[in-house]
Amino acid sequence: MERPNAIPTSPGVYLYKDKGGRIIYVGKARNLKKRVLSYFRPDEQLTAKTRAMMSHAVSVEFLTTSTEKEALLLEASLIKKHRPHYNIVLRDDNQNCGKKRLSAFGGGAEGEKGRCALFRTVHFFAGCAGNVESPPFCFSFAPL
Repeated sequence: MERPNAIPTSPGVYLYKDKGGRIIYVGKARNLKKRVLSYFRPDEQLTAKTRAMMSHAVSVEFLTTSTEKEALLLEASLIKKHRPHYNIVLRDDNQNCGKKRLSAFGGGAEGEKGRCALFRTVHFFAGCAGNVESPPFCFSFAPL
């Protein structure tokens, strides 16, 4: 895959696609340009998973957001909807808040209870029709 030229510097989500146009990876970034260009380092500086993903990627698309929090929510929604092959986190559908799901939020076993308490309810805006797959929606944060 060629290194992309025009990459936004704003927060957002990036989508790597394979030759069939399927989304194979969804990622979020505070600065899309810095994050996406980090995939174009020499192979020996990339993990085996990243090398494998990049060998299948033929294009990358960007969805910009106003804030990092919006990018996080959009990323989670897109992973759940498209179930990309290289996103091993957030792909499972079980409702418990376990270590596998939390690792996308930077959590681990030690932070499990605290982070689960953060996401107590989802509030839908008018016009959303209760569909978590498509924004606008927001999480209400509860004190720990």
